[in-house]
Amino acid sequence: MRVDLLLPGLLWPHDDGADVMRAPEATTLERWLARGTTVPEPELRVAEWLWNRFTNTDAPDPATGTPGASSARDLPIAPVTFALDGGRPGARYWMRADPVHFIVTRTGLRLAPEHALDLSDEEAAALAATIGAHFADAPRFALHAPNARRWYLGADTPFDLATTAPSIAQGGDVDHGLPQGAHRLEWVAFLNEVQMLWFEHPVNLAREQRGEPVASSLWLHGPGRLPPPGKPRHTHTAGGDGLLAALAALTDRPHRTTDT
Repeated sequence: MRVDLLLPGLLWPHDDGADVMRAPEATTLERWLARGTTVPEPELRVAEWLWNRFTNTDAPDPATGTPGASSARDLPIAPVTFALDGGRPGARYWMRADPVHFIVTRTGLRLAPEHALDLSDEEAAALAATIGAHFADAPRFALHAPNARRWYLGADTPFDLATTAPSIAQGGDVDHGLPQGAHRLEWVAFLNEVQMLWFEHPVNLAREQRGEPVASSLWLHGPGRLPPPGKPRHTHTAGGDGLLAALAALTDRPHRTTDT
């Protein structure tokens, strides 16, 4: 039996790695690493690694959903995770629109880590309802918020955008991760409206009083259509990554969710 272990960040990349590695012994992991073949990936992008192994294709073109030369920063994961969240992607185009927190610095805004904004289901529903009501007459897209962390925009026509995954953009200047493409200005204006709608939203005011991060805006990423499933060599999967669970479901592979 072959087992592949994907261990992002196992070895600390900085000079202080020796201090970090003074952790409790991981006997089982040490035994597996000693018996197996270790392949270091200095520039590993977890989403790209998973995508390539579960679809057996290059990243699909965001406009068509067919294999093409698409950037690893722009994998069309939205329809795949939407299906995991109980949605029916069909032939429509989907884009993730996740609520995020911006960190204010002296030089601008920076994107907080993905799990920094721990919204409750009630908070998420209230914030999503405000957007839904404000853009109720928007003919181009519809907002779907099946849970507190992963939200989606669905449309009948391509989004025609190049986006950056939050895992890549986190910690960096927000402006560097904004959507690019033919409809860039339209979507930047949309995000600005969302920020204004949420600026004094009751949910955010209550979070501020409790000293909790506020919902600053939406982060757009992963646009595209549902790709055809590949034939991965893995028969079972386990892990805490949402994309792994979604790709396992796409390819009808049993998956067990574990703590991250």
